[in-house]
Amino acid sequence: MTIVQELLAGTFGGGLQAIVGHPLDLLKTRMQNTPHEYSSFLQSTKLIFHKEGIAGFFRGLSVPLLNCGVTNAALFCFYSSSKRIVASISGTATVEELTLPHICVSSWLASPFYCFILCPIEVLKVNVQTRTYASPWQAIQALGPKGLYRGYLPTLGTRITGSPAYFCTYETLKSFLLQHDLVEEQNPSAIGLICGFFAGIAFWSINYPLDTIKTKCQIDKHHTGPFHTGVGLLRHEG
Repeated sequence: MTIVQELLAGTFGGGLQAIVGHPLDLLKTRMQNTPHEYSSFLQSTKLIFHKEGIAGFFRGLSVPLLNCGVTNAALFCFYSSSKRIVASISGTATVEELTLPHICVSSWLASPFYCFILCPIEVLKVNVQTRTYASPWQAIQALGPKGLYRGYLPTLGTRITGSPAYFCTYETLKSFLLQHDLVEEQNPSAIGLICGFFAGIAFWSINYPLDTIKTKCQIDKHHTGPFHTGVGLLRHEG
């Protein structure tokens, strides 16, 4: 598959992911930001449906939907470039031969650049999801360039912790399945489905606390930084 084909496939897949996953992502954001109002998954679902109807679950969808191509292209380009750099420095013949530590280093190298693209998108999305602003354009006008990078450090933290967990889980499980003939190498959809499922669990299990801090920082214009936000969460919510 060529780079163009991979980017197109990633854009299409990212669009579907945004549409299917957005209601759950919105619930997550509301519960992270105002847990006293949105105290549980079921209660939050009922509350949003009662107040806003079905459309309420898709507030802010335009942001990830319009930018899924950008974020997928950025992730693909930065991560692929990082693997090539690590392979060159470590003397590895091809990127396919990189070990798990090499993959971790590659993901860490890519994270600052990827988060530079991701952070403004996340800021716009969570602010529209929580009804802080009525539309992405209103949020852009109110926040300005500096405001769009609010919460960059915790955003970076989610990727520094989550990306190695994701890629290492994916690659380890993929190798295990192939070595034990549990799936065929010619069946990439089965590999992607199984490995991607468990890699996603690993990703969110590791970085969810940081993601909660990120959401708080990106919505609250008076926040004093990720450290104090985290301390405040521990003090008031445990």
